[in-house]
Amino acid sequence: SNVPAEPYYSEAMAGPHFAPNVWPSDLPGFQQAYTEYFEAMGDLARSLMRIFALALELPETFFDDKIDKHISMFRSLRYPHLKEGIEEGQLRAGAHTDYGSLTIVKPDGALGGLQVCNRDGEWVTQTVDDACIFLNRPGFEHGAGCALHQAAVRRGERPLDWKPDVCWQVPIRFDEHTDDNGHTTFILREWKRRDWGEGGVEFAWWCTDDPLAFNEDRPVWKTSREEIVELVGEGPYQRLVDVIRERVAHAERGNAPVFLPHPQVRRRTPS
Repeated sequence: SNVPAEPYYSEAMAGPHFAPNVWPSDLPGFQQAYTEYFEAMGDLARSLMRIFALALELPETFFDDKIDKHISMFRSLRYPHLKEGIEEGQLRAGAHTDYGSLTIVKPDGALGGLQVCNRDGEWVTQTVDDACIFLNRPGFEHGAGCALHQAAVRRGERPLDWKPDVCWQVPIRFDEHTDDNGHTTFILREWKRRDWGEGGVEFAWWCTDDPLAFNEDRPVWKTSREEIVELVGEGPYQRLVDVIRERVAHAERGNAPVFLPHPQVRRRTPS
């Protein structure tokens, strides 16, 4: 719907890439939401290509005029959780090769997902030197750590708007369980190594069970307010705050403490 009225977009060689979208008429706000998201992903793609240019020691805007008339596709897929394993020959998104310069994937908080086939024919999660491809190593001129997190901070934006869901949620995990009667229980808890499956025990970078991670003088419900609100909403978050403050006041009135320290904190506390 935002395609310019120029021959480039309408001549025969353009094929179906710039054909008008067909929008559902019974979903208010759907077209606006998808259009805005598509445009935001276009901005992100441009930023990523500029990062690639700098990494290749090229001018930052080297790729700008190569991608200004792109044929990007926006696909929204939903695969419900399975109670049983996938049968032989039954695929969801099967093996394929993407076209173009890059693919941006925003998964939900579910475990597993995108993998790549290496030269040995093995399906593995994409890493560089056994770590996330966005991890800046010690000695990097802008500091070690998550490149996406650092970029967001430098621009005064929320890291959770830059990072994949499974990354910005750590160390907080939001679970929901529905029993046989249809009753759903929601749990906000710490993300554990076991939540990553069998490979979790091998994560050298995992920090939430390391005593060094517990050096903040403010509680998680304050330092991670934005993340918690993003997961549960403003209303439930305020209810959580009320409950915590009630318990703190209860302890300050001379009653027994009602909070238990994290196991790692207990281990480093002299007995």
